[in-house]
Parts: sequence; structure tokens; C-alpha cells
Amino acid sequence: MKQNLLRFLSVLFLTGLCFTPVWAEESAPIKIGEMMSYTDAPRYANPFRDGWQLAVKEVNQSGGIKGRHVEVISRDDMADPSVAVRLAEELITREGVVMLVGAGLD
Repeated sequence: MKQNLLRFLSVLFLTGLCFTPVWAEESAPIKIGEMMSYTDAPRYANPFRDGWQLAVKEVNQSGGIKGRHVEVISRDDMADPSVAVRLAEELITREGVVMLVGAGLD
């Protein structure tokens, strides 16, 4: 089950990269989707969040990536694979993220 979920999320990630408009506004932020089981709170969830928040802050303070700021859209998948799949789809289709991170499973 975990392997199938990881495969599905990988395909979603690659599809998002392939269909990102080339003509996207160059000053628009780079959106990254982040999913983690914060409700169930595995021991690494909060340190993971603290780490990416610090990294985003440092990247944006230094001018971003090629002049574009990074924006992370975070979601709690509640340790439920069906919720994780739904959230991944929403982040890609509605939010327009170009990459997904997180989705750690215990």
C-alpha cells in the first residue's frame, strides 16, 4: 500500500512539473506543496516542519530562487493514505504547486 501511494505521488509530482506553464509570471512565487501527518504527530513531523520553515525563510531572505520567492502550502494528511492522495491532487490542481514534499509514513 505504501509503495503504491509513493508511486502515485511521484507520478503526480512529475505530471505537475511537466504541465507547469512555461509562460508563468517570472515574479510569481514558486509554490511547493507539503504534506505530513501532523494530527497523528509522528516524532519527526514537528522537526520536519521547523526545518522547512527555516529553509524557506533563509531562501526568501537571500532573494529567493532566481529572484522568485518560495511559498510552501502545507496540509495535514492525518496519517490517512486516502486523505494524502486527495490533498496531493488538490495541491497540484488547485494550488498549482510544482513539487510535493513530506508525506512521511510510519
